[in-house]
This record gives sequence, C-alpha cells and structure tokens, in this order.
Amino acid sequence: MGNSRTGKMFLRPRPDNILAFGAELSSCRYRLTLARYASIAEFLAREIALSRRNRKLLDVACGQGRLILYGPFPKLDFYGIDVSHSSLAEARERGYAQVVEGNVAQRLPFPDEAFDVIVLSHILEHLREPQNLVAEAFRMLRPGGLLIVGVPICLWWTRLLRIHLVPLLFPAKRPEVLAARFGHVHFFTLSALKNLLQQFQMEDIRGFRFFSAGRYLPLENWRWYYRLNAAWGKACPRLTSEVNVIARKPAGNGLRSPQPELRDAR
Repeated sequence: MGNSRTGKMFLRPRPDNILAFGAELSSCRYRLTLARYASIAEFLAREIALSRRNRKLLDVACGQGRLILYGPFPKLDFYGIDVSHSSLAEARERGYAQVVEGNVAQRLPFPDEAFDVIVLSHILEHLREPQNLVAEAFRMLRPGGLLIVGVPICLWWTRLLRIHLVPLLFPAKRPEVLAARFGHVHFFTLSALKNLLQQFQMEDIRGFRFFSAGRYLPLENWRWYYRLNAAWGKACPRLTSEVNVIARKPAGNGLRSPQPELRDAR
C-alpha cells in the first residue's frame, strides 16, 4: 500500500481537476509553459492600478483568448485579432470586447494610437519579417503605451546552428517550409530581440522555463519550484527558454488621435 502511494506521487497528476495559476485546466498547478500569461497578468494589473479610466488592450494573434483567463482585469477592454475564425469565437465568449479576423503579417486594420496596451506573445518568431509587426505596434500604441512581447530565445551559437546547419541536415526545417506551416522562422537571442524593439523604452525582462519538468515529474505542482524558475528568469533571462519583454512607447511622439470606434468582425 505504501509503495503504491509513493509511486502515485511521481506520476503526472490528472489534468481534469487542476487549474494552472488558478486560471485554466492543466496537468500542473504552476505549469511553466503557461507562466508567460501569469507574468503578463502581473504587469497588466500594475498598469491598471495607475489609471483612473478604462484602457484598451490589443492581443495580436490572440487565438482562443486565454490571456483573459488570468484576470480579472477591471478597467481593461480586450480586443483581439487572429487568422482563425473559430478561435476568435471562443475569445469572444471568454470576454474579449471585439475581435477581428485578419492576417497579422500584414498591416493591421486599426487606427493610429488606438490602444493603451499591445501584446505580441509568441507571434514574432513565426513571421518572415517581424519588424513589420513591431512597426505596426508602434503605430497603434498611444504615446506612453505599454508593449508586451514574448518569444522563445536561444544563445548565439544555438541560433547559428538553427539558422545555418539544421536546415541543411533536415529539409523540413528550411525557412520556406517552416513558413508554410506557420512554424518558427526566426530565432531570437535576447540581444537580437532588444535590437528589434529599439524604438521602445525597455522596462523589464522576465525569463521562463530554465528547467521544465512538468511532463515527467510533479515539480511544477510546487510553488517553490515555480518561484525558483521565476527568480532565475529575472536574474538570467538569456539562459532560459523564453522571455517576456516589457517596453513602452516614448511619450510625446506626435499628437494623439481621437479614440476610434472599433468594429467587431463577425
């Protein structure tokens, strides 16, 4: 009996009764692959606390709108854009005020300076020209607006291997093939990401997943283990698997446009 119980402790927990970060069903309470959303929620809460008015957030490539699950976010209206019509329907059900179906690799159908917060979470690595989407974010953010960017990162030598050697050994990893499957076509080092965001003022960088063990061990059910990864990610973000960068559009760049009316694309 004792051995049986000990064995169960090291099995992966049932995912039907566990809420990761108290937000969504998962196999672990502190699932490190979902830590990016908890981190974004933390910064959004701080941003909301500084404002007396409602603010507008654009979630680019929002998918099913899982970010809103990590709220509540009072005084923050969620807008989303994604290529998947079915995903947008779920995002709307979860509480997104308005959603638009569209290709995020093209010019986005929103006016200048329309949003207070823009989230680009794990989308830039899928684009052949990520600088275009960053320029769009700069255009759509109000002066002083917050930009949150999340991407996988690697060290310079693994980046070189992924760009030059891996495509030669594995034809399925060629950029044109990956782009057709909406795979990863860009591999960022932290320095490369900072350079891409040089128009913005950096405020914070958080790394995640120094050692993710949720698939095989129950470590991601323990808060101390999550806090250990979080502390490492804050101290040494370039030595983790992914980062969130918190940046801000400089204030005073031109006149602010009137607040636009955004239409819901059905």
